[in-house]
Amino acid sequence: MPKRPFHCIAFILLPAILLAACSGALRWEEQSYTVQEGDTLYSIAFDHDLDYRELAEWNDIGQNYLIFPGDELALSERAAPHVSRTQSSSAVSASRDTSGSQARSERDGDGGNGAEPESPQPSTPSEPPQRRDDINWAWPVEGDIINRFGEGSRNTGLQIAAEEGTAVNAAASGRVVYTGSGLIGYGKLIIIKHDDIFLSAYGHNREILVEEGDEVDEGQRIGRVGLGRGNRSMLHFEIRSEGEAVDPEGYLP
Repeated sequence: MPKRPFHCIAFILLPAILLAACSGALRWEEQSYTVQEGDTLYSIAFDHDLDYRELAEWNDIGQNYLIFPGDELALSERAAPHVSRTQSSSAVSASRDTSGSQARSERDGDGGNGAEPESPQPSTPSEPPQRRDDINWAWPVEGDIINRFGEGSRNTGLQIAAEEGTAVNAAASGRVVYTGSGLIGYGKLIIIKHDDIFLSAYGHNREILVEEGDEVDEGQRIGRVGLGRGNRSMLHFEIRSEGEAVDPEGYLP
């Protein structure tokens, strides 16, 4: 059998080597994310189908969930050792911890002089996630369902037809953890945290009527319907359980 010239072998192997290198690069890009202006831990977790608590744990983020533009976050536990975050978050968290300790010290009457308390309290373990079994879900808007959960290429919620400008209401009480248009494919988006398990999301708003940090009640007006896919007026509505999209019709009355 005649031997192949070296340059022929190289010509055959080069595309395979390049393909492997490219695929490796793509895999790595999917394992990390650089925080942008306007991002929150909740919006990043939502956009990557992750549980925000796990995302915080992988990146040593405290319970205040504080992140800063420029921070590089690992998007999996496996990637965590290979991703180095900026020191801004750690510095601020440490500063807050120090100031909090000083405030507690002054409150307890030692004048903030660093004196040791007579009976130090052991650190308590973090509590397990709390789930509210009494969540009363309500439809965020009235209208015909254009697309149901699981229909189409990647429909992770319900697309509900409604006249542009129609009021969008909170499907349950909770706290607004994200407002903005930084997530591709959702337009102006609102995310509400209901407990340690459930989030709900409202996309394609023409107008957002709440701000991050607002406490909202079930049925409270939070936005107005805008234009979605195909320039059609609609609301995109999702419910996430531990970061995973679930069928809203299994929860709504």
